[in-house]
Amino acid sequence: MRAYQVIDADGHVVEPLDMWDRYFDDSYRKRKPKMVTDAGGHLRFELDGRLWPTPSGPGAGRPEGLGAFYAPDSAHRREGGWDATARLADMDREGIDIMVLYPSLLLMGVPVLRDAGLAEAVCQAYNNWLHEHCKTDPTRLIGVGLIPLQHVEVACREAERCVRSLGMRGVMAHPAPSDERNLDHVDFDRLYATMQALDAPLAFHEGGSGHQRTLSSYRYDNYILTHTLSHPFEQMAACANMIVGGVFERFPSLQVAYLEAGCGWLPSWLDRLDEHVARLHHLAPSLRLSPSEYFQRQCWISCDPDERTLASTIALIGDTKIVWASDYPHLDARSGPVKTFHDVQASLAPAALKAILQDNPRRLYGLSSQ
Repeated sequence: MRAYQVIDADGHVVEPLDMWDRYFDDSYRKRKPKMVTDAGGHLRFELDGRLWPTPSGPGAGRPEGLGAFYAPDSAHRREGGWDATARLADMDREGIDIMVLYPSLLLMGVPVLRDAGLAEAVCQAYNNWLHEHCKTDPTRLIGVGLIPLQHVEVACREAERCVRSLGMRGVMAHPAPSDERNLDHVDFDRLYATMQALDAPLAFHEGGSGHQRTLSSYRYDNYILTHTLSHPFEQMAACANMIVGGVFERFPSLQVAYLEAGCGWLPSWLDRLDEHVARLHHLAPSLRLSPSEYFQRQCWISCDPDERTLASTIALIGDTKIVWASDYPHLDARSGPVKTFHDVQASLAPAALKAILQDNPRRLYGLSSQ
């Protein structure tokens, strides 16, 4: 019998096709999100007049669109994306005890909604549905709410509702600036104060598919590049900006997770930040700790099931701030993620495996040991 639980710190739901009919605010009914077929015959998500993933041009998403999620004949279709009973069966088969849930379609789109009321309606509909999804087995299915970062008042209000009323274990936002404000902008301090007071984590998760200004979306039109670059580059920028910009100095209890970007880049990134802050401290005079120390105190990062750089990452930064994620049921998720992880990480000490698979995600999300 295994000596520890396997907690998936970043699994995904696939928003059901009828979610908007069932949960969306009637006052915004004419602007209800929907699925459409594009000129090429591919299924896409339409939100406020824009198609996701972007069919072509800068920031292009998967050319085949979203059919792989929903088409009955798709090899990638997983009913567990929207059916909680099917998800639990998949978790049992894969050996996953608990899964923390993030969106799929709504990783795209929300950051560019300029109408605060519409953004709130979209997030509320999703969060209400997710709450119902998790009620099938709330000890194993853990929800993380979605907030519109660009509308700070709405984001704070929805974060409070998600954590206090819906029992969610944190909230998530997109790491890329949604307008001209970076993550250290004083406007976001109210959100950071809210999350600190709630004693719940703020997670950043990239979506990477056009219509918004990201480090890859305005430069490349090949999905290999937009997807490969968007996730780690955006999280590197978000992490650096929050540390150097003094967010963690101003909010010393705030906990932030940077997800689905791998972890192999982190040691060299922290080394570089440490060196620059030490040499150029006059440009960040409020910092009383090194970037590495802020990260160890307040930040978390996820690793992939087959991440070959994990052992070297642990050797440099330790194993206390790393969590494990399957990415189920996305197209780049690995088959047999738990077995893959144990096979690839066979050299890790049992204590490190236990920390990454159980102890760290429990601490991050405030999960019971039962």
